Amino acid sequence: MKPRRLPALVAILLLSIPSAPGSSLTPATLTLITVTEEPNSRVIRLKADLGNARSSLEEEAARSPARVVALGSQASLAVNRWLGGCPAIFGFILTPSRLPKPADDSVCFSLTLDPEVRIEALSRLFGAPARFTVLAGPDGAVEAAALAAAGARRHMVIHVIPIRQASEIATALRSIDKNTQALILTTESLFLKEDLVEAILLTTLSRGVPVIGFSEMLVRRGGLASLDINYSDYAAELARE
Repeated sequence: MKPRRLPALVAILLLSIPSAPGSSLTPATLTLITVTEEPNSRVIRLKADLGNARSSLEEEAARSPARVVALGSQASLAVNRWLGGCPAIFGFILTPSRLPKPADDSVCFSLTLDPEVRIEALSRLFGAPARFTVLAGPDGAVEAAALAAAGARRHMVIHVIPIRQASEIATALRSIDKNTQALILTTESLFLKEDLVEAILLTTLSRGVPVIGFSEMLVRRGGLASLDINYSDYAAELARE
């Protein structure tokens, strides 16, 4: 059987929060991880100071025609606009190339934990009526409820799936509504486990559903840069199906 082609190139772009005076946080860094659509794809890990982000992205774009999604703090807005007005969605995105493109730069927001602002960004990005699924870990239940309430006020359909332990992830992923437009994560401790990252990425590649995470802890710790995962393994696995 001829291997099927994977969704267009997957890209993850992570920006940490700039350090405040006296803060123990590390300076803002940019990490780009891409996966090509070939079965023997290579993984590109690119780290650069925020000031060099544009030149680094230009060099990478010249080597491979990626549709990169930029996200993070207000400092990333210039990079967002240069990349075609992609929205900044407060944390990180794991996504194939099916994320809607806004009509202008107005969807770009600075990093915030305000559920009303997050839902506003999502509603303007996906339009109405919108359908989202929220995977809520024990430490993200309150956040998920706030997002659902904010979404209801904008006539969104938000299905919250509670997750008590990492072993429930597979079942939760199988129960995602086929019409959902994006998968939203509201959890800290569970998502830091590599097996959860892998399961979510595999679902993203196979179903083409954008995965959007709101995680203050992950952003403050520099995103997923510390997790050593070979995403090409999953590209190859999908190609063999």
